[in-house]
Amino acid sequence: MAAQNAAPSGSLGNTDAVIDELASTPDFGIVYIADGAGDGTVLTERPSEAVKKIVMLQDAAIPVLIRHLDDMRPTSAKYKGGAYWDDPIAVPVGYVCLDILSQIVRDNKVLFVQGRRDCDFDGVGACIQAPYYFDPFNYTKSGGSLVPSRF
Repeated sequence: MAAQNAAPSGSLGNTDAVIDELASTPDFGIVYIADGAGDGTVLTERPSEAVKKIVMLQDAAIPVLIRHLDDMRPTSAKYKGGAYWDDPIAVPVGYVCLDILSQIVRDNKVLFVQGRRDCDFDGVGACIQAPYYFDPFNYTKSGGSLVPSRF
């Protein structure tokens, strides 16, 4: 198990600790908006230090991000849309991991629908294959945690 959490030689230490930083980042500077433009990402022109550290892991980041897709700790990133238009909700670490993952494996044919040219204009989750996507609003707050909503 220790090898699974070990960072590659010359990288930034325990890779899962880098994911912990996503939960404690005070401001990602991002609000995911269901506005028909799929351009919201934590990999903005000024990403947080936590996001930079994950990206610097290069290929080693992929299994770490996948391991944390079900991480429901709330982050400072928000989602605005539908019932949450006037009162944006916190986005869980797992959704931020999905965002980063979808950006660093950009042209992966397993993850993305191929042949569509309008992905950047179709809203959050556009062009990600259905089995690999979940919406940031499929959670409700319970105490200090986010839990999956009932569907």
